[in-house]
Amino acid sequence: MVLSILSCNPQNKNFNAFDKEFRFHQGFRIDDHDTIIGECGYWNLTNRNDGSYYQFFVDEPEIVAKGFDIYLDVTKVDTNKVLTDDHLFEIMKSNPIDLIRLEKELSKLDIIDVRYVKKFGNVQDMVSGEERMDPINSLGVVYKNDSIYLTMVDTYIEGNKLIRRISYFNGR
Repeated sequence: MVLSILSCNPQNKNFNAFDKEFRFHQGFRIDDHDTIIGECGYWNLTNRNDGSYYQFFVDEPEIVAKGFDIYLDVTKVDTNKVLTDDHLFEIMKSNPIDLIRLEKELSKLDIIDVRYVKKFGNVQDMVSGEERMDPINSLGVVYKNDSIYLTMVDTYIEGNKLIRRISYFNGR
């Protein structure tokens, strides 16, 4: 009986976005989380302190995914100028991501290192409709077990602001 009770407890003392345990960690506190409604009937319990989340589907009690969304920075842009891909690239190049600050922020999630990973992929040019080779920057994060995980750097414009955020998603 004791073994069955112990086997039902979560193994993680703290949140771990990278493992395959889809249960609340031992230190989970509901009052640190906000409920955020997502797309297609999904909703997240998102930790307002570190951006980590557990994801559910409507009417299902099981956790279907977990991960984190962390805002990196906000840069004001001149919306009177035409914001071409080249212009946006120059803005991002002149405002590099502060990897030291990001590494410090991600240390709450047991990330010990953050590094650039350059991938190349086919991207369709929004103006001409032609496909072209285009570098896509991603960030690799190193978890405390020395495993490297690829994260996505989302970049988008909202009003006169260029916003960058790092995202990691671990689904069942």
